[in-house]
Amino acid sequence: MLTQRIPYPDDNWVSVFYQIGRGQLPPVPGSISPVSRGFIHKCLQVNPDDRPSADELLNHPFVAVPEPD
Repeated sequence: MLTQRIPYPDDNWVSVFYQIGRGQLPPVPGSISPVSRGFIHKCLQVNPDDRPSADELLNHPFVAVPEPD
């Protein structure tokens, strides 16, 4: 949704499942900030044990709400 593009636009679903299972991530445009890119890569870990928890993601700078002054 962040890129407004389909992740694997030219592939059929079998090919997409194969790529996901092998950890082949869809391309992330270079125009996305490093913070956004880091968040995306954390979410796209193939092994569930390598993925951050919801609490960890909520504390990531991409979505964290700054403390009021």
